Amino acid sequence: MRTHFARNYGPVSSNTPPDLAVVVLPAGSTTGLTPYTLPPLNYLDQLAAKGGLRGALFANVGYGVSTVLTGRPGFGYDGNRNTSFSPFQALRGNLLILNMQTAATGEGGDCFGDSGSPKFLGSDRRIVVGVVSWGDATCRATSVNHRVDTEAARAFLGQFVALP
Repeated sequence: MRTHFARNYGPVSSNTPPDLAVVVLPAGSTTGLTPYTLPPLNYLDQLAAKGGLRGALFANVGYGVSTVLTGRPGFGYDGNRNTSFSPFQALRGNLLILNMQTAATGEGGDCFGDSGSPKFLGSDRRIVVGVVSWGDATCRATSVNHRVDTEAARAFLGQFVALP
């Protein structure tokens, strides 16, 4: 049995290739698991054009650090999968920007250790719309996520998975 890892990344900006990776697992290793699906091409752009992202919340899932509003991030990995929600802020090329200013939104965010974690629109956890890439140093302002519905992302991902 062999596991393959492929990556496609570069300096993060709205015009760079996606900050994505694919892990190809041995046949039969995911038996009994339901895979996530990917959105169609330009899914988030189409929703935004119809006003569908205004006020939208995105689900964050990860294993990252915990933070407190007045303290520094702490790396206390406990093995638990954590979830929170972040309000939509902007689409910028290949990027999905989310607001994770807890004091202003009353919602949450992601932090160090969450890179590579999926982003879901709302509470529907079947379609991955982005992947955590980076945010601000104190994990309290913005979350920058690479979209998986763009041409650049699909060109890479389509080498490994069937695209809708």
